[in-house]
Amino acid sequence: LEEVAILASMGTPSRRGEVGSIAVELARHCPRIERIDPPATLEGGDVLRVGRTLFVGVTGRTNPAGLQSLATIVGRYGYDVRSVTVRDCLHLKTACTALPDGTMLVNPRWLDGRDLGDASILHVDEDEPAAANVVIVPPHDVVVITAHPQMELSRVNRKLMRAARKPRADGLPSSVIVRDLYSASGAANAVWAPRWVQAGITGSEQLR
Repeated sequence: LEEVAILASMGTPSRRGEVGSIAVELARHCPRIERIDPPATLEGGDVLRVGRTLFVGVTGRTNPAGLQSLATIVGRYGYDVRSVTVRDCLHLKTACTALPDGTMLVNPRWLDGRDLGDASILHVDEDEPAAANVVIVPPHDVVVITAHPQMELSRVNRKLMRAARKPRADGLPSSVIVRDLYSASGAANAVWAPRWVQAGITGSEQLR
């Protein structure tokens, strides 16, 4: 967050050693650092920020104590934390992504949309359950993967295109970028994408 960096407490024991090295790097750039300590667990894939609200998925990687610890920390900076019940997937952001205009791209089989409050919700095709897992490259670029062809044909993709084409302050073109991207989980959001945006790749070029 702009006001504070938060060191998470990883839910997987094999990843807990990462926290120390990340803390060293954060200290070079962030004047204010808070941390969440075991037995509380919280992983970044379970935290979705929309404005001043942090939606937090309670999963096998993030427990209720981790959610409460986060709420205590960020509450001091004026953020609200809302719990989201997640089922049958790894993280909240496997099932849900906030698009640049605030619309939630959601797989309704993996979470209850009522937990998202009054947000506008757009459901992905039921045959592409992981299609809600896209990459947002601020301010208006969206990265999807070609493993989800319905995203290119459906109203979901039309919504992505409209969101991406909003005017940008820097005058550069916005994009929906379609690429063959895969992580170990088949997800898109493990990939760093700005170089494609900087190269001027447009949605129309990729969606042909």
